[in-house]
Amino acid sequence: MRKITSVHEGIIEIKDALHFRKVLLVLDDVDEKDQLDAILNMHKFFHPGSKILITTTNMRLLRSYKVEIMDVKILNYNESLELFSWHAFQQHRPIEGYMEYSKRVVKQCGGLPLALEVLGAALRNMEEDVWKSTLDRFEVIHDSEIQQKLQISYEHLPDDQYRNSFLDIACFFVGMDKAYAITILDGCGYFGPAELQTLIDRCLIKIRGNKLMMHTLIQRMGREIIRQLSPEKLGKRSRLWKHRDSFKVLKEKIGTKTIRGLALNMKMLAEDMHTMEVSNSNNRYNGSLETNAFQCMHELRLLEINYVQLVGGYKEFPNNIRWLCWHGFWLKYFPNDFPMDNLVAIDMRNSSLEQLWKGAKCIESLKILDLRHCHGLKKTPMFSGFPSLERLILKGCVNLVEVHESIGSLGKLVLLNMKDCRSLEKLPTNIGMLSSLETLNISGCSNLEEVPLELKEIKSLKTFQANEIDLSLLPSTTEENRQWHPLMWFGRSRKRTRPQLSKFFSTALPHSLVTLSLAGCNLSDGDFPKDFSSLTSLEVIDLSRNPICNLPDCIKGLDSLSEFYVFSCTSLQTLVGLPHIKRLLSADGCTSLEKITHASSSASMTHFEVEHCVNLVEVQGHLLLQPILNTDTEIIDNFELSNIEFIGNIEAFLFSMSAVKGKALPTQVLSLSTTWVLMQ
Repeated sequence: MRKITSVHEGIIEIKDALHFRKVLLVLDDVDEKDQLDAILNMHKFFHPGSKILITTTNMRLLRSYKVEIMDVKILNYNESLELFSWHAFQQHRPIEGYMEYSKRVVKQCGGLPLALEVLGAALRNMEEDVWKSTLDRFEVIHDSEIQQKLQISYEHLPDDQYRNSFLDIACFFVGMDKAYAITILDGCGYFGPAELQTLIDRCLIKIRGNKLMMHTLIQRMGREIIRQLSPEKLGKRSRLWKHRDSFKVLKEKIGTKTIRGLALNMKMLAEDMHTMEVSNSNNRYNGSLETNAFQCMHELRLLEINYVQLVGGYKEFPNNIRWLCWHGFWLKYFPNDFPMDNLVAIDMRNSSLEQLWKGAKCIESLKILDLRHCHGLKKTPMFSGFPSLERLILKGCVNLVEVHESIGSLGKLVLLNMKDCRSLEKLPTNIGMLSSLETLNISGCSNLEEVPLELKEIKSLKTFQANEIDLSLLPSTTEENRQWHPLMWFGRSRKRTRPQLSKFFSTALPHSLVTLSLAGCNLSDGDFPKDFSSLTSLEVIDLSRNPICNLPDCIKGLDSLSEFYVFSCTSLQTLVGLPHIKRLLSADGCTSLEKITHASSSASMTHFEVEHCVNLVEVQGHLLLQPILNTDTEIIDNFELSNIEFIGNIEAFLFSMSAVKGKALPTQVLSLSTTWVLMQ
């Protein structure tokens, strides 16, 4: 998930994603007029028939627009009781002896699903006296004060460790990668998988696509708890997440030892205030803050100071920081006197760094190092001082030419992302020593002179991504030059012959691979081996944007394949003999594709994408009729969509026309997006 830093940037992102498409767009919890204006002014870019659904707690926002307004209905009594019961008792009705208590809860929640879920989860497995005391307090809260009711779930958390982790997530980590956030919070000494599961079970957080998510009301409740502890004095709050509040505390130097986390993004602050002229005592802000503004924050653990320039030394800087997020760092080197002994994560993306720091550093606690899009970075630091490093992200470091050989010492490294490091000419020769590596991404490293076969030595590797590397331009060396090496490797040489890529596939890829992505690698039919018999764990293969003409034989024998991507393979003519694909075949934009069949007549998929396959005439033995874009309504009316059932157990069949409105669909077809219809 890419972070959007301005309304203008968000508009461009939405335009690119939805340009002239028929869409259902859902905007949840809109509370600013600017947000609404930006989206509604874009409606002309959507395809006719698109729908926009907006949820808001501020009805006044909508009244000045020509939109249809509907009140969301709350749950009725029986629905409320059932929802509460599922969360409190894990069944559809209350258990014996708790019916009256449950009725009292339902009555007070007023049909609000979130309150029913959260309170049900909070009271699950609790003793009867806890139910009594909770309900007694619950019933004295005014009906409209829902956040106070939700706060009961926070108070029922086992101890302060759980409460602190919940508050940190509410202030800083909503929308972030789950593994990333857990690593940081675990480094603070009070969070781990068990605590995470407890918060999920209590309905305080949710996991969506590996992201930590939280309902807006729950997040507001957590932040309100913090505000109430020091409603007037910002410097005495435990966490500062509003950019204006953080700026004020730092500019006026009123921070105290109670501050555990602080977030300030000068770009977002400037946009919020519609000007860079942030003033204090009528003086123009000069773009920098002083380091001594932090000297009293002895308990500071989480620090985000994106696009902030600090002036002064760091000897008195807090030395307990676990997470340092400093996007847009403006210096060429990191200050040598910055206290780093306890750092767990360093995020310096979009910085001006040319070298991380001068000399060697030892940070034994460091687990995450994110230097993505540091365009001035030419070489990585020595890694021998980072024995705990788990995630190294160098994505988009376009001038990086050297990855230090000491990377082989990183026995705990799980993720290595070097995507789009287009100046990188070689990978470290000891890459095979990364005994814990699970994900390696070298996509877009277009200047690589060699792809070492030491990859096979990484027994833990599950995901290998090498998209947009023209493997045909990596000619094999002569036999004599290869004799010294125990494994064959491909490198640039005077002998410009096409490499034996089939040997690379069969001898260089570790047997542990689950995902193999080679999109845009200029692979032809003859480049593949006869089979992938050694790669028995493969579940996802991406061969998109390659000049293949037919289904490679090595794909046919894969029994565990879950997803297969060949979209925009414009030379692809047939997919004959497909293995059983459990979830998805994506062949959008295969303009030469004529025929798709499975090796077994009983094989089926749950999701099938063939948009813009303008020459496709046969799927699994059934002929297709290509409709004309402006098809006569009478022809469509005479067509029976029930014929779709001949394809098999398909849940989604994508079409390229929208002329099927109002037709009855087979029960297994859940969605249509229009391209082909079956002939009777």
